[in-house]
Amino acid sequence: MTMVAGRRLAPKEQSRQANSPTIPVALSILISMLAPLSAIAEDTIRFGEETFELKAGGFLQNFDTKIKVEDNNGGGANVPLEDVLGYDDNDVTVVFGGSWRFAERHRIEFSAFNSDRDVQAVATEDIDIGDGEIIPTGAGYKSTLKLQVIPLQYSYSFIKSDKNEFYGSVGMHWYSIDYDVVGALGLGQETWKGKVRAEADTPMPLVGVGYDYYISDRWKVSVGAEAFYVKMSDAEFNFEGAFYSATVATEYYLFKHVGIGAAFSYFKVDVDIDDSNWNGGLDYYYWGPAAYVKIRF
Repeated sequence: MTMVAGRRLAPKEQSRQANSPTIPVALSILISMLAPLSAIAEDTIRFGEETFELKAGGFLQNFDTKIKVEDNNGGGANVPLEDVLGYDDNDVTVVFGGSWRFAERHRIEFSAFNSDRDVQAVATEDIDIGDGEIIPTGAGYKSTLKLQVIPLQYSYSFIKSDKNEFYGSVGMHWYSIDYDVVGALGLGQETWKGKVRAEADTPMPLVGVGYDYYISDRWKVSVGAEAFYVKMSDAEFNFEGAFYSATVATEYYLFKHVGIGAAFSYFKVDVDIDDSNWNGGLDYYYWGPAAYVKIRF
């Protein structure tokens, strides 16, 4: 028998105390604490039902770039920036973008990235940098290339279900290109000094297609491609250009509004320009992986 407050408990009283509600109460408290976590795990926004999306991350770009700046007679070399001028052939670029789904099958998407590269070196051989300028062996030089790309597009979903979405896109890519090379040779009194500069701001239309497959409410894989060719001309401006891009991506939402993504992209633009700021061309392409954070509402 058990003693309680100076008296003995009868066997039945011992049994009643052993079956006291302590354990059920503890279990009830534990379940009530875990219930919100279970709700968080189950509560999500299904792909294709979001209204707004925003993403930001980093892109490891691998470059291959050629630039041509012609002189008044139409002469000028097509300069490989990485192989001849010594530009790094890879760099990490910050990218961001977003979308607004204003109707079930309709959305507007935007993104932007800047590539700001430069090099400073001494020429180990004569380098034709265009516009009638040649950097002589032994001359020091500095070169910069700034490229900004801002795509804006409208997408319509031809197929849209709980498991996938297939859509087409039309829109515009806005390009801003700024390139220069400056150099000098000589001790005390310079024996050579040269400079080449080119800049352009131009839009290019685009068309594209994309496909999303939903592995679950939180995980999807995507593929997409865009391309276009345009030729424009007037009395003071001539422009001919083409671009191609392709992306494979996957995204997983850790929480209702926050997810992570990874992608691999290829992008190529080839333009010929003839205006007051630049007579020449740009052959530029990059490829590489990207990682980003994404939020949706």
